[in-house]
Amino acid sequence: MKTRLLCALCAFFPLSLLAAKVHKITPITTDKDIRIEVMLSAEANESLSLDAVITHARNKAILCSHSGEFYFKNKVDTTVVWKIDQLTPELWSPVNPALYDLEVKAGTETLHKRIGFRKFEMRDGVFYLNDKPIYLRG
Repeated sequence: MKTRLLCALCAFFPLSLLAAKVHKITPITTDKDIRIEVMLSAEANESLSLDAVITHARNKAILCSHSGEFYFKNKVDTTVVWKIDQLTPELWSPVNPALYDLEVKAGTETLHKRIGFRKFEMRDGVFYLNDKPIYLRG
């Protein structure tokens, strides 16, 4: 009787029993968003549940909290890219090093990382950090 019940539960709830294996989690930030790259291996009919929380390192205010679910029909070794955008963080600079704590839960893996949001670009031969020119001396 117990075996039949367990088999029936496996047939109705396969996602809760099978989870993809996470190899590496890499966060990449800009001035308004974060991209979380998750390298993983998954068998057919496995899933991956992602939860991310970003809090300010100084005052512990929550910048965002997101969840996502990915389902794999076939066996794969892949990288899932999860983008969280439309954020309004305090931008990092050498004068004002505003940092945030990122916690990502992917399956059984948990990543804790301190991150900063900034916009770094080069226009007409001049470096810009957060839309302000930076002059390098050397």
